[in-house]
Amino acid sequence: MKKAIVSMAAGTLFVGQLIAAPIVAHPAQSITALMNSGGTFTTYSGMAQNGNTLYFGNYDTVRTYDLGTGTPGTLANVGGAADITAFGVVGSTLHISQTLSYSSPYPSNISTVNGGGATPVLVSGTQIGEATYGVYDAAVYGGSYYFSASLGQVTNTGPVTGTTSGTRIYRLDGGTAVEIANVGGYSGGLTFDAAGNLYYASQTGNGVVRFDAADVAVGGLDLSDATTVVNVTGSSLGFLSSGEMVITTGYGQQMASYDVTTGLKTHAIASTSGSDYMGKFVIDGSDNIHVLSTDWGAYESTLSTIAIPEPSSVILMLGGFFGMAMFRRRHRYFFKR
Repeated sequence: MKKAIVSMAAGTLFVGQLIAAPIVAHPAQSITALMNSGGTFTTYSGMAQNGNTLYFGNYDTVRTYDLGTGTPGTLANVGGAADITAFGVVGSTLHISQTLSYSSPYPSNISTVNGGGATPVLVSGTQIGEATYGVYDAAVYGGSYYFSASLGQVTNTGPVTGTTSGTRIYRLDGGTAVEIANVGGYSGGLTFDAAGNLYYASQTGNGVVRFDAADVAVGGLDLSDATTVVNVTGSSLGFLSSGEMVITTGYGQQMASYDVTTGLKTHAIASTSGSDYMGKFVIDGSDNIHVLSTDWGAYESTLSTIAIPEPSSVILMLGGFFGMAMFRRRHRYFFKR
């Protein structure tokens, strides 16, 4: 006799077999607002997690939120930043990308942060062969900080001459940015899976692509070296423990999970409307998605947690639902005889 199968990614439980089904939302999913900047014309950006602490940017200030106690706080004012766009914890050290100006080409420093402020590690415009760094997103893997940065269209007058353009993915090695891939276009989000494969949300019509770990280690890549895994134009990326990838699309108005093997959408997770857009997010070990969203009409932001139920609870719920459906069917049949 076949065993009953439950797959949140491809189907539903029904009389001991797997049957293809439309998109299935996570049952009992909940969204909880943790903090809001309403009325202060304040936006939050960039995000990382270390233990119970969430880090995120607020112009030139590094904000914190303790998930254990529910307490918001301030880690440091880093000064000189128009915005803090990306975060990453390397070992125990918090790294940030500071956008220094809202004017193109959006020069950015990468710095380490402690309670006393920021210490620049990579200063905009000083990397030989590159102009500047308009950093969009960052990810940490193998003890290194990786980041995507759009160079815009910049004619350098010195100390480096020449014209550069488009987005690159870099690895920070000490005070040097090592180019991993030239992906062109505007910048998108990036993340790693457990095997060290690098995923990037291409903005040039290639969808979300994967660079294999062995190629990432060597560098010198472009989009011809990548494989499209999900054919959507995404923004932020992350992985659930199931291996499904969470992607925000529509400039951040939809969030869904996808099977990176088939490229198919598996679950609708959240959506926004009007002038409200979801920004950066992180996923913790319990599959809670912590996400920043901003109402660009009011210029205020919310930090929220989207709770995804454990697979065991989904199995119980689906089993109970279909068990009740079969009971009712038998009940009707009995009284028809």
